Amino acid sequence: MTIEHRNLTGAQLHEPKGCATAGAGTVYVADGVGSGTWQNLLASDRAANRVVLSHHFTDISTAQSVYLLTPISGTVRSIHVVLHGAITTANSIVDARINGIAVVGSSMTVTFSGSAAGQAFSSFPTGANALLTNGVIEVRTDGASSTAMMASVFVVVDTAL
Repeated sequence: MTIEHRNLTGAQLHEPKGCATAGAGTVYVADGVGSGTWQNLLASDRAANRVVLSHHFTDISTAQSVYLLTPISGTVRSIHVVLHGAITTANSIVDARINGIAVVGSSMTVTFSGSAAGQAFSSFPTGANALLTNGVIEVRTDGASSTAMMASVFVVVDTAL
């Protein structure tokens, strides 16, 4: 007696093809042409695991810090500063600290030469960049430039899975 696959029930049901060798946390994704692959959807789309924290310097040309509370555990992947207008006279140095400890590789130079609204500067930390839930990240400017100018600050965090 032949039983249609769609009519299987109870003990006749089986795991999907390839389940025995699929990695933990993966799902089967059909390719639309009769096959598919096992994939970790979160790992294959890092943006799904990413949080962007934002704040602003009221004046990047005055030494100050902004503090951001981290709602999740994760790793700081990048820090970005976007000028709202030109700064003059000297560069400003921006860096970060997590709970008072310097984030390795977070320092960036916000250059005054050719600066303008919308100009972005970035750093990509390489160490001491782990965050715990409800930790505090501080982003600082040394205020060495002139001309009072607001600057947006963005901290990109890859969440812990």
